[in-house]
Amino acid sequence: MTQTTYVNASDPSNLIYPYTMQQLRADNPTVSFPPIIPQEILNEYAVYPVIEEPKPDYDVLVQYVELDPPPHLTVIGYRTEEQSYDPNTGELDPSKIGQPLYALPYVIGWAVYDKPYELAQAAVLNQRKELLVDTDWMALEDTPPITPEWEAYRQALRDVPQQAGYPYNVQWPVPPS
Repeated sequence: MTQTTYVNASDPSNLIYPYTMQQLRADNPTVSFPPIIPQEILNEYAVYPVIEEPKPDYDVLVQYVELDPPPHLTVIGYRTEEQSYDPNTGELDPSKIGQPLYALPYVIGWAVYDKPYELAQAAVLNQRKELLVDTDWMALEDTPPITPEWEAYRQALRDVPQQAGYPYNVQWPVPPS
């Protein structure tokens, strides 16, 4: 069961995230909330669910990923002149033209970062070593001679550090079938 996370947007310049129902109750001690608070009531307190975007693909050897706070609204367009009239006075407010229009819900994304060079290099070299160890038995004297395809594969593994983009963009050789 996934647990919903919330943001308190009562002060849009200072979002409170994550925000829990316990915090809402503590912030409003004179209010008797039902056990499960419906979204209509949460809206009155500017408390909104946050949708977590799917985790992006990344190379675990050389990268890591973190949630990218704070939650944000998705821009769905920009105010036109027709959308910039004050509803009370009916007068055009030119400062609103071109301002972003947002859609609920709040979303939170991910950021992918490269690991420090030394850690990335160590991880790639360790992976290369494991792949070579998996084929070391082929090079023993009491086994049939290693095929040229396997020898080329093992040499390509040894050449990984010479690849352009190493260690962040390694093209791993494919073992022969």
